[in-house]
Amino acid sequence: MALLTERDSRVWQALAGAISSRVEPRLAPGVLANRSLLESSERRYFASQIRNARRAAAALARGSGAVVRTDVRAFYPSVTPSVTFRALVNLDVDRRLAAGVATMLEGWGSEGYAGLPIGPPGSAVIANAILAPVDAAPKSPYLRWVDDYLVGVERERDVPTVLDRLDSALEDVGLERSVPKTAILPGGIGLPWPGTYGRTGPSE
Repeated sequence: MALLTERDSRVWQALAGAISSRVEPRLAPGVLANRSLLESSERRYFASQIRNARRAAAALARGSGAVVRTDVRAFYPSVTPSVTFRALVNLDVDRRLAAGVATMLEGWGSEGYAGLPIGPPGSAVIANAILAPVDAAPKSPYLRWVDDYLVGVERERDVPTVLDRLDSALEDVGLERSVPKTAILPGGIGLPWPGTYGRTGPSE
């Protein structure tokens, strides 16, 4: 997306800051990216959290018989104003704040820029809110970094069930799983996550 105007950037950040106090307590422990401290430097914030994510991924892999890695297809551009409004209201965000976010997205969409603006830290708060209901879908130990999921299962035969649950939850919020980026990885060993998409098993 094109850079936001100074005014839009200021309003977007203010909305996200007001929303984060509602969204943050409702995020599951498996959500590791963009845990919102909007006053922090974005670069420093990610640097500290990615190390924690990689340690958590190694532990998840060691404790699982197999690991499913996947993400959301074209996540940021696919977010719609209506889905955003509903997701925020479902997290008990004030309807006026939720409407303010949806209105900004609608305005940018009318100018040809669909979805969440990529880059501003405020978008990360909204992204976490939208994926909050999807986080409950795997019903297995999982981690999420932005829209990148890592799910541990006891047996590889459990993978189709996990994928079906994710697909259904994503469909409910107008999103879909990236099939090319879906992979089944062996459990019991560490893996570099988040960061690379090397495949050591069959992909869906």
